[in-house]
Amino acid sequence: MGDSLEQSRHTLFFFYKRKESETADFDRVSAAAEQKRLSVAGRNDDGLIIEGDLHVDPVSIAPLLEWAEDIAAEADALFDGWECAVVASKH
Repeated sequence: MGDSLEQSRHTLFFFYKRKESETADFDRVSAAAEQKRLSVAGRNDDGLIIEGDLHVDPVSIAPLLEWAEDIAAEADALFDGWECAVVASKH
């Protein structure tokens, strides 16, 4: 959309219980998120959403996506991606 990636924006990371797993250790994901200064936006038995205000340019977001994949694997969960808000310019 031509949005500048120079501004931080509200970003969500989605974690879910794997279909083949009885449980996922969402407490582990939550604790790891706190270490990254992220917080829990929503949680139930099947999923967890983590949020924060982040820079999402390719250099900044890449390590966080790797972290999300790694912590999901450690927690027997599925990292299902991320999304962020568009920051409209003020003209």
